[in-house]
Amino acid sequence: MEDLISYYITQLGIISRIPTGCSLTCTNGQFSIYRGSISEWVYRKWSGNGRITILKYLKILYSDIINASNHIINTGVFHIAWLQSLEANLDASRVGLDSLCKIYIDDESFKISIQTLKSTIIIPQLSIIHEFIESKL
Repeated sequence: MEDLISYYITQLGIISRIPTGCSLTCTNGQFSIYRGSISEWVYRKWSGNGRITILKYLKILYSDIINASNHIINTGVFHIAWLQSLEANLDASRVGLDSLCKIYIDDESFKISIQTLKSTIIIPQLSIIHEFIESKL
């Protein structure tokens, strides 16, 4: 479980650090920063790795994170530091999602999907994790 949580924390860290003017790309379920170089653009077009694909993998990632954190909370088998780190990185990833919305400013559907992800999945889970951590400290 620690390897899985570590993977989630890494992916959330990448999302949270999306620089202004950059986006994400996803290869084999792993996110990385897309800076828009010619070689990256060609690969991205060739592999069909655009905003719809990124949104699909973001939904999968956040759903998996919710399931894992709920499992940790429900079973009580965890180290509190892992859950605290997951909470911090989950919260920080919202900044990166806001950056993505700025990149795709003309795509209302994408922006609505990201806002829905934040309001219906991320924020409620942050509250659940925070309440659990507070009850254990």
